[in-house]
Order: sequence, then C-alpha cells, then structure tokens
Amino acid sequence: MACAERFQPLLAESGGSIIMIASSAAYRATRGNPAYAASKAGVVGLTGTLGQAWAASGVRVNGIAPGYVDTKLTEVMTKHAGRRAALISSIPLGRLGEPEDIADVALFLASPMARYIVGQTIVVDGGVIL
Repeated sequence: MACAERFQPLLAESGGSIIMIASSAAYRATRGNPAYAASKAGVVGLTGTLGQAWAASGVRVNGIAPGYVDTKLTEVMTKHAGRRAALISSIPLGRLGEPEDIADVALFLASPMARYIVGQTIVVDGGVIL
C-alpha cells in the first residue's frame, strides 16, 4: 500500500497502472496458514479500493491471484513426487502454473487491451477455486 501511494502521483501523470499480486488463497481456506490467506484477501480488497479511488486520476489498479506456480516458493510442496502428483490432481487443468502464465496476465493488465478494467483481481490458478 505504501509503495502504491508513493507512486500514485507519477502514475497519474503518465496514465500508468498498478498490478497487485494476491493469491488464489484469498478465495479459499488454506489449512495451516491463516495469516497468508488473510493477507492475500487484504490485497484483493486493497486492489478494489485503490482501483475505485484512483480511476478518476487515470490510474488503473488491478490484481492477479496466482494458484500453484512451479517456482522456488512452491518447491516445498512439489519436490516430493507423491506430493507433487497429489497437488496436480487437485488442479482441473492437470498441471502446475508456469511463471509465464502469470506474466501473460500482467502484460495484458498493463496493456491498452485492459483499458476498461479497474479494481479487478484475475485468478490464474488452473481452476483450483472452482
């Protein structure tokens, strides 16, 4: 929030946008990690609130809520073959996300193609929260 507030005037000047990173955990229970889920739900709320507040100044605020992406952060769940298979079986698309899956959505949100989208968080999770 502090970072967004710091750069809001510059973004208003240039017609820029902010992309917040939340998590699909904001939309579902996460056993054993309530603080993580709560903080990510807060990011979703902040995205909508800042999106509404700053739209008139030309700053679009949107977010991305990734699911399980094959990165160093998720390695603790994916390095064991059995755990990895169980995790993948819970994803309707049948695979972990790749960093490019998130990057593609970020590029879209930052582009003129998303010029009429504000305050939204796009879930990119292969269908986990369905």
